[in-house]
Amino acid sequence: MSFAVKTRLAVKIPKGGEILVKKGSKVEKDEVLVRFGKKNIKLIDASRLLSKIPQTKLDEWKVTMIGKEVNIGDVLVMMGKVLPKVLKTPVSGKIVGIDDFLNIVIEEGMELITEIKSPVKSMVKKMKDNKIVLEFKAKKFMGQIIKEKRAWGELGESVISKITDLGSGFRNKILFTNIDDSSLVNKAEALEVSGILYFGDKIWNLTDKDCPAVLKIDVETAKDLLKKCGGNRALINGKKGKLLVVVE
Repeated sequence: MSFAVKTRLAVKIPKGGEILVKKGSKVEKDEVLVRFGKKNIKLIDASRLLSKIPQTKLDEWKVTMIGKEVNIGDVLVMMGKVLPKVLKTPVSGKIVGIDDFLNIVIEEGMELITEIKSPVKSMVKKMKDNKIVLEFKAKKFMGQIIKEKRAWGELGESVISKITDLGSGFRNKILFTNIDDSSLVNKAEALEVSGILYFGDKIWNLTDKDCPAVLKIDVETAKDLLKKCGGNRALINGKKGKLLVVVE
């Protein structure tokens, strides 16, 4: 028997991330906590023209142009009146500066790299030391470490007793099985199963780093989970031999 208790989960915030939540925020499953973007920077060589103007004129150019939004084909620098020499931008974006080599620096925009999402409905308990700490209620179950890996998923609601029972409907889920044949793990990996709760008799030796998280539990724990927690969001922590089942 396991009782629901308040559980905390720390989410690391890599440097440069845009934090989208604050302390006390209630967040839904898959809500974005942190967003990362990469600035696309284009250097336009303007040395041929800018090297010929006095510093005062260059300072005036900086005041006028830095911070300005430009489109492809817009004039960046023009010198002379009769036969003017012109430098146009080959990209659209924002002029953010000029470097020591007289390259005009244009920021083309933000290319989305990745988002860190909340794995569970929870509350932002605190934010410190480059971490967001989420709090939620969960039941804790212990098992035997088979694969040292962490994985979130929805618990299955039935037992996989034959390999042929395993199909595409188990993608991103945590399944229950008592099948001793470890080839089940290979099929589960191909179907993008998140994790496996195994209550058979063997101890699998799994070396594939990309295979699902696997935790060995006893038969009674499996029965209890299937009866009371099937369909619940859960985390297999294969490094600690622990299963957290979210209780909303």
